[in-house]
Amino acid sequence: MATATGTNPKTEVARTECDCGTMVSQKGRTMHETGKAHQAWLESQNVIVDVPDVEVEEPDLEEELHPDLQAVIKGRNSGVNPRHLAKMVRAFFGSQDWPSIDHPGNVQDFLVEHGIPIIVLPRHTDPDSSNRYNTNWANMLKVSSWGTANWDIQIFEENWRAFLEEERRVASAQAAQ
Repeated sequence: MATATGTNPKTEVARTECDCGTMVSQKGRTMHETGKAHQAWLESQNVIVDVPDVEVEEPDLEEELHPDLQAVIKGRNSGVNPRHLAKMVRAFFGSQDWPSIDHPGNVQDFLVEHGIPIIVLPRHTDPDSSNRYNTNWANMLKVSSWGTANWDIQIFEENWRAFLEEERRVASAQAAQ
């Protein structure tokens, strides 16, 4: 596998060549391997893909999903950043001109239905508070087994609400002193 990098050291992203010949960053490798081009290459090579030992049971509905949305579900199961998954869903819905009369569901409905967490920043926060909120949210994802077979969005949401309540309690106690 060959590697390539850009010329700007601040934005330099190491990319490696996939077996199909595409240059891919390490973070984008999972999404690339589930994409149409890579799958078509695999089929042309008659490659049999190993199925992981741990299988997450998915509803039958997901078999009927568009391949782009199936890639989102695979990304969820492999621990891809939920924000990136939401961007993919938004882009797909936009390309299909959804929601529409034929397809009334929106991006939020899809994310909730498929157990992908949504971050909602509090109103009127300064940049430092927003950064702390984002960092705490990401840490809570890791603690809650995001991307594993043990992932349960209800448990994550309960833990997140409890964490926020504790943060508010501490902040109000500090303000009272």
